[in-house]
This record gives sequence, C-alpha cells and structure tokens, in this order.
Amino acid sequence: MLSTKNHTPSFLARSVPRIFSPCRLLASTALLGSFAALLAPAQAARPFAHPAPAAQAQAHNARLAHLHAAQAHLAAQSARQSTTVAAQRVALAVHNTRLAQKARLAALRGRTTQMQTASVRLMHARKMALLKSVLGQQHMAMAEVKTQRTLTARAKKMAQRQQKLALAQRKAQIKIAQAQRKAQIKIAVARQQSLVRLAKLESQNSSLGSGNVVMAAYALRGSRYVMGGTSRSGFDCSGFVRYVLSTTDGVSIPRTAAEQYYHGLPIPVQSMEPGDLVFFKNTYKRGISHVGIYAGEGKFIHAANSHKGVRMDLLNAPYYWSHFAGARRVLPSVMRQAAFLR
Repeated sequence: MLSTKNHTPSFLARSVPRIFSPCRLLASTALLGSFAALLAPAQAARPFAHPAPAAQAQAHNARLAHLHAAQAHLAAQSARQSTTVAAQRVALAVHNTRLAQKARLAALRGRTTQMQTASVRLMHARKMALLKSVLGQQHMAMAEVKTQRTLTARAKKMAQRQQKLALAQRKAQIKIAQAQRKAQIKIAVARQQSLVRLAKLESQNSSLGSGNVVMAAYALRGSRYVMGGTSRSGFDCSGFVRYVLSTTDGVSIPRTAAEQYYHGLPIPVQSMEPGDLVFFKNTYKRGISHVGIYAGEGKFIHAANSHKGVRMDLLNAPYYWSHFAGARRVLPSVMRQAAFLR
C-alpha cells in the first residue's frame, strides 16, 4: 500500500505562491492590528482645540484610506488563501482516494496473481501426484507379473524335479524289490540245501553229545553270577556256555555272546534240539547281549543275572521271547560239516 499522508500534488504547489501561506497571513493581520492600535491613541492624544491644518488632515485621511485598502487587500488575500487551501484539501483527498484505489487494485491484482500461481502450482502438483501414482501402479503391476512368472517357472521346475524323483524312486524300488526277491530266492535255496545236508549229517553222526551238554548245564544250576566269570567260582552268560561246551564235548567257541552268535550254524526255532544255543538281543545293551543252552520242551539254562545266578527259564516267557534273536548249533561234528559246506 502506498502512503498518502501529507502528499500534495505538483500542480497545486505550482499554482499557489508561497507568500499566501497561513502563517504569513496571520502575521500580516497581527501587524496591521498593532499598527491600528498605535494610531488610535495618537489620534486620541491630539488636542481638539487646535484645528488640524489641511495638509495634516489630508495626510491622515490618506493613511486611513491606505489602511482600509490594506485591510481589504488582506481580507481578499485571506479569502483567496482559504479558497485555495480548500481546493488543495479537496484535490489532496481526491488524489489520496485515487492512490488508495490504485493500491487496492494493485493488492487485489497481486493476490489474484498469487492465487493463480498457487492454483497453477496446486494443479501441477496434483498432476505430478497422479502421474506418480499411475507410474507406481504400473510398476506394481509389472512386479506382480514378474513375480507370478517366476513363481510359475519355479513351480514348473519343482514339478519336473518331483516327477524325476518319483521316477527315480520307482526305479529304485523296482530294483530293490527285484534284488530282494533274488536274495530271498537264493537264501531259500541255500536254506533248503543246508537243511538237507544237515539232515544227512545228523543221520550220519547220531553219536552227538547233546545229552551230556544239557546234563552238565543242569548240574551247574545255582552257581553264582559274576560279570566276566568263566569258572565254577562264578559265570556270566557267555562264560557259562563256553565252559559247558569246552568241558563236555571239547568245543572251543569265542568268548562273547555276539561272537558266539556268528560262530555256529543258524537253525529255525521249530528245529531246535537240546544242546543248541539260544541268543537274545537288546537286554542290557544294544545288539546280541545274552546267550543260553536249550534244554528241550521250550526251556533253556543260562546265567541270568547277579540276583538269580545260573537257572532254567521258559523260552516263551514274555521278556525272553520279546528279546529272542535266534538259535545256533555248534556241536563238533556239525561244526566240521559246516566248515565243509562253507
């Protein structure tokens, strides 16, 4: 906004002379008043007795006329000056009004331009936001398409791999089944052949000492159980079997139950006879861990534990039957024929 206070137009300043300013007019009026006051006492002091000469009267009249003319001139000047001041005030008010209107118009124009620029910027920002959102949606759509493509490709690869694995598993199962069948056939043939040969050998060697073995084992019932013991002072399971076989039939077998399990000739349960060895697994440790001597009628003699010692138990008892691992025959004649068969 432009300031309009005490602003006088240039054309008014040129038209009004400086001599008719209000201060000078008041000073001249006061001067004339003082001059009239000085003349009045002088006239009153002069005596009326002596008549004034004609020259003095004329001079006095001339002075009065000059004074009246000066007063009239001052009154005219004051009237002119008041008129001029009023005109100046009116012109100044008009000029200030115009300046205020111009300032208001300029302010309005500035505001309108600012509003227009702000609206343009707002529209531009909205357009940019819309463009960014559209571009972001496009990027998201492209990313989703890419991820879907990669997922479908991975799914296809996984399906192909699963098909290959399934085919490989089927082939391996078929090969394993064929190998198992071949192995079962070979084992069955070998068992049949070994049973036939064993029957022949048993018929040829009827003088087996199985009865002596059972009697010797039965005679040792009640002996003390000692871990690692191999004599009458104390036995463990494998030491008891090794002692009985070595003292009755002179058969030398390994020391531990696991080694004895792989030393003799395997026989089925229904073909067991007195004197055969029966083995058990997973009793106090994993694998073959206990052995005894079969006594016939579903019974066997063994060194049970430190609480029971050497005793006779039923083979089909729940505990022993659940841990039963198989039977082996290790008598002298049978062992010689087994070595020949190998």
